[in-house]
Amino acid sequence: EIAVGDFDADGNLDVAGVTYADELHVYYGDGAGGTSRNFVTWGLPQTNSIERANLDGINGDDLVLGSYNWSQLGTFRSVAGALALATNF
Repeated sequence: EIAVGDFDADGNLDVAGVTYADELHVYYGDGAGGTSRNFVTWGLPQTNSIERANLDGINGDDLVLGSYNWSQLGTFRSVAGALALATNF
């Protein structure tokens, strides 16, 4: 699964995806077709969905992850130009 949005609020599109190893990878776009940096962290166990949303109406786009086997939702919020884990439900 992948999601595209502006996760660091710099006006450039970024790409986020989850792996079978339960990692969240975010590639921040540099505006020239490449990426300027990569963010990797643990997502939810057995994540099967990832969606872009602006949960707080400020900063950049946020991410919502869903776990099929653990029946969990996790949110990563755009804060100070990067994504940070906000809440697991």
